[in-house]
Amino acid sequence: MSISLNKDTRKLCARFVVSIVLFSSLLLAVNAQAEQNKNYLRIEQSKSTDKNDIKVSTIGALVFIENTQGHIDLSYLQSDFYGDEWAVDLGGGYVFTWDVSLYLGLGVSLGYNKTNEDYIGAYYPEVGVVFDLSESFGISVSGKRFYNRFDDYEDIVMFGLVFRE
Repeated sequence: MSISLNKDTRKLCARFVVSIVLFSSLLLAVNAQAEQNKNYLRIEQSKSTDKNDIKVSTIGALVFIENTQGHIDLSYLQSDFYGDEWAVDLGGGYVFTWDVSLYLGLGVSLGYNKTNEDYIGAYYPEVGVVFDLSESFGISVSGKRFYNRFDDYEDIVMFGLVFRE
């Protein structure tokens, strides 16, 4: 018995396998330790692009403990096409610290679209960088690919500020 997959499904499976292999080899090859117990207040915002009209604003906490990271954010999504949505994002992952802190992770988002009066759940992989400019202030850049949010997927790039105790 054979299973037949269409071309798009085969491409998606191949990308997934390559991503897992690259991520695994990166984890095995890098021997970096994160600084203990970095706690940030993070404020980020994205801009809408030609490919999607979604603008995202977030405020939340980002925590690095040993080699792990976790975050919780309150997000507000604005879209002329999909409407406005409030969401709570939760996620975690692995962090590498050199002169900057690079993190890779996964997250879930639970939201309510007030325009369409509908609850929406989504999941996403995330990659981000935090650069400390001083002991208490820095900048952040992160990228997320939301699945099951509105369309098949949505790519969001966020730019923000981080404040540290």
